[in-house]
Amino acid sequence: MSDDVQDVATVLARVAQAHDDHRDEEWIAQYTSETTVWGALAEGPQAVRALLGLAPPAESHTVNFLSIPVIEIDGPVAHASTDSFTVRLDPAGGFSITSVVRLEDELVRDGAGRWTFARRLPTPLLPPAGRPAAEGSEGDGHA
Repeated sequence: MSDDVQDVATVLARVAQAHDDHRDEEWIAQYTSETTVWGALAEGPQAVRALLGLAPPAESHTVNFLSIPVIEIDGPVAHASTDSFTVRLDPAGGFSITSVVRLEDELVRDGAGRWTFARRLPTPLLPPAGRPAAEGSEGDGHA
């Protein structure tokens, strides 16, 4: 694996873990000053924070699980595709899967050689909780 691919994979994992641990400044710092998230332009850290809807640590504890990403590097631009699911943990020891998405990311290398997110597009792979699955999707292995 090339150093660039390893560096991008590390950024993807660090952002997920920092988000899970509510180390907001750490993961927000991984986004460029103008990042597109969910198809909307976020200009600056406060806009990224608002678009991603942070929950205070006392209100939720979630863990994001990532697949091995598919990463392609083209000079100073990297494209990564990663499947992810989020588990919400409750104090009684129970849990629920709250999202299953494919993350399509574009990262750019800054002047210091650091990779940062320029675009993040999560695409839901399952219908939101409470909505019925599309007709004919039963038994497709998605529970």
